[in-house]
Amino acid sequence: MPEPIRPLDDLAAEAKEVPMLPAHEIRRRGDRRRTVRRVATGFAAAAIAAGVGTGVWAVAPYMDGLRGPQWANTAVPSPAPTTETDSPSPEPSVEPTPTAAPQPTVAPVDPPTWANVPTVEQMYPYGSSPLLGVLSESDAMGESAKGLCDRGEWGSPTTTLVRSFGIEGELPTYAIVLGYADEAAASDGFDQIHTSAVECEATMTAAGWDRVSIAEDTRLPFDASTVDSSPARASYFFGMAVKEGEDIGVFNDTLVMQAGERVVWLVSTFEGMDNNCSVLPNDDAGQCSFAKSMPEILELLVK
Repeated sequence: MPEPIRPLDDLAAEAKEVPMLPAHEIRRRGDRRRTVRRVATGFAAAAIAAGVGTGVWAVAPYMDGLRGPQWANTAVPSPAPTTETDSPSPEPSVEPTPTAAPQPTVAPVDPPTWANVPTVEQMYPYGSSPLLGVLSESDAMGESAKGLCDRGEWGSPTTTLVRSFGIEGELPTYAIVLGYADEAAASDGFDQIHTSAVECEATMTAAGWDRVSIAEDTRLPFDASTVDSSPARASYFFGMAVKEGEDIGVFNDTLVMQAGERVVWLVSTFEGMDNNCSVLPNDDAGQCSFAKSMPEILELLVK
């Protein structure tokens, strides 16, 4: 069983203290969210059977676990104080030993720039609502968890570029581009992000979430031969969780792609009644936004 994660435990405990909204208000917000989402995106195929009671996750205080994950609050121990004592002077060395020069961190030959990070048009290929836009840009991960499955593990990138999208006051969608010293380091970073997604169901269940479902879909529109970088690979995960006594779910989509020494990581987390789309281009549910933009985002990553 995975180790408990304190922010997710707090998130589950605080959920019980959140006042429930009236049913007519939940329906009104659900209609608004579905309208904006259908204009802005096409998300992953999943649906929630009607539950008992109501609640809104995106504005409740128990989402603080996403803003302050455990890995961001780990205290750094202070060095113990030292006490000076008298000691005899050492004998001078006849032949001093040469000191090796410190080895600097090796940066990628061609590090990624903001031109390699997906834009609003690529994150929302079906057209975006006027309410949607870029919320922030940063050259560091920051303390906010990137979705429900983020454990703060992505290897040792030498370049980090984070762009967030969405509507003010709601959970953001992230596009993250990571540059590494070489292909091996990038592969390690990709594997760590992938493992966090694979183990997300157990992590969320241990944290107190109900009806958790995390699944990887391998039927991706991904063609490694279109880029001159190796290795080139991709993984796509759909996730869902519902709190006991609520009929609104929390959905989490994760796409991670590697091309050589670069990795792009997209995360979308939102609350709602359903998440209807597919990674396939001709599915009746419609193709998910991340899947639809995959070829263009892969090309952008190596540009």
